[in-house]
Amino acid sequence: MRADDQRRRPKQPLLDRNDVLRELVVGGTTSQIATLVDRKTRYLTAVQLADRRTETVVGALIDRFAMTDPALRRT
Repeated sequence: MRADDQRRRPKQPLLDRNDVLRELVVGGTTSQIATLVDRKTRYLTAVQLADRRTETVVGALIDRFAMTDPALRRT
């Protein structure tokens, strides 16, 4: 590997996009949950949502992970 190749290679992200299975489950018109499953540990996170707008989903997931033990957030 040449030095040029090493510089051009992007840094590995903290969490690979393929390590987490993400789904939005919609039942009818007023019932929806977001689920995240870590593929390595099989840790499931499910969040009930008021609606399926992006802002609602992102806010609910941020709130859920804020309740997680700080020592576990970066694992």
